[in-house]
Amino acid sequence: MRRCATKIKQVQKEVVKATMESIAKTFGGQLVTNVSDFLARNIRGDVIAAVKAPGMPYGYGVVIENDQAVIVGDPYGQQIGIREFNNIFTQFYQTTAVQIALRRMGFATSTPTMLPNERIRVRGVVGVPGIV
Repeated sequence: MRRCATKIKQVQKEVVKATMESIAKTFGGQLVTNVSDFLARNIRGDVIAAVKAPGMPYGYGVVIENDQAVIVGDPYGQQIGIREFNNIFTQFYQTTAVQIALRRMGFATSTPTMLPNERIRVRGVVGVPGIV
C-alpha cells in the first residue's frame, strides 16, 4: 500500500468528502469507505472517503496525517497512478473549497467539469432570491 502526501494543509473532512464525491461522479465510480490492495487486503487506518471507479478497481482514499491530506492506495494494476490521483484530488479539493465559499456568499455554482487539458472549471453566478 502506497501513500502520497498532498500539499493541502489544515484539511477539512467535509471538503474531502465532497471532493471525493465529485471525483467519483467525474470518473463514473462510487464513493466508498475502504481501499484494498492488489491482494484484496483492506487498508488499515482512518480513511475519510475513498473512490473506486473503472480505472481504479482497488480505489484510492484519503487519510489525514499531521493535519495534511494523504492519498492511500495500491497503484498496481490501476490505470490512474497514485501521483496522478494526488494531482486530481488537489485540483478538485481546491475547486470544492471555492464552491463552498461562493455558496456561502450567495452565489449559485455549477458542477465542476474537467476540461480536456486537465483543468477544472466551476462557474458561479450571483444567486437570485427564489431561484435555486
